[in-house]
Amino acid sequence: MKKTKIVLKYIIILLIVFILIKTGLSHRYLFSSGSTVDGKVTRLERHDVVSNIITSCEIIPRTQQELKIAGNGIVKKIHVNVGNKVKKGTLLAEMESKDIYGELSIATGMLNKASRELAIKKNYYDSAKIKYKKDLISLKEVIEAKQDLKSTEEDSFQSAQNKYSEVMKKISTLKLYSDISGYVTQVNKSEGDLAIADEPVIVITKLDDLYARFYVSDLYQGKIKENMNVRFFDAQKTAGQIVAEGNVTNVGKFVTKKGITVEVSFTPAAQEQREANLHKYLSAEIPLNIRKNVSSIPLSSVYVDDKNYYVYEVKNSIAKKKYIEIGLVGNDYVEIIKGIGSGDKIIKDPNKFVQDGQVFKEL
Repeated sequence: MKKTKIVLKYIIILLIVFILIKTGLSHRYLFSSGSTVDGKVTRLERHDVVSNIITSCEIIPRTQQELKIAGNGIVKKIHVNVGNKVKKGTLLAEMESKDIYGELSIATGMLNKASRELAIKKNYYDSAKIKYKKDLISLKEVIEAKQDLKSTEEDSFQSAQNKYSEVMKKISTLKLYSDISGYVTQVNKSEGDLAIADEPVIVITKLDDLYARFYVSDLYQGKIKENMNVRFFDAQKTAGQIVAEGNVTNVGKFVTKKGITVEVSFTPAAQEQREANLHKYLSAEIPLNIRKNVSSIPLSSVYVDDKNYYVYEVKNSIAKKKYIEIGLVGNDYVEIIKGIGSGDKIIKDPNKFVQDGQVFKEL
């Protein structure tokens, strides 16, 4: 009987141990109090905080002039380099063309011949007028001399002069002058290169008229509007170092593959930075006064998923699930945001309590 009681006692003890172990495995919070596991929510932000979009943008010239020649030519001299500041009318480059100068030689010869012929006809007409006054020739001969002079002037001489003007116009196109005041941003040819018609030889950019172009997610459709202020800074330099500011001048009406197109009138902080910022990628910051889809949960409450009891503990602006024992209390509140954002914050406000049913279940 005594042995039976001892055996029964051991069985009861083993049963209790078994129950405790099973209970512990089912409710790990009894053994793992204080441990943390990454939660589903990793972005934290107050719903009344102004959110900023920070994106990469390219600074692009709004006014740009590609200078070309009318016909093929050989580059004789380039008078500017990339980065040179030029005024309207500045001579930038000179070309030469054997074909054109051959045409010039022929046109010059024809014009000289026509000029000599015209001079002869004019002298004959002047002489005829004098002879008529002396009754040496008839009026009919004077009229014929005048008509001959007029015909020569309107036909052969004018034709030769037009041809010469055409050739000189071609030669003038072999000299490239700046059409705008700005900076040389591209030189596509070197001395001795063949310059093909309709291909740019030099590109001039007006740097006092720049704009920034970038793309934002369609989540912000309707949120970015014209005249909104945008700040630019170089992400590679000291954080927060603003290099320029501008205002939104154009917002795309349609969503492209890259997103919504945004263009900003770009005014560098200093004149000398305009050339440095051209075609450069900067970071653009747009302040948006948007209330995002957020909710608040109290860390003093106990929540449960399918297996464990936990609260959310916030460290370094990241929410982590903390397994707890029943009875943990506290006053810290955190606002949970779903999606993108910045400026993560933790708040303490017992009046802000909105249950997020998608993430939590109340015990």
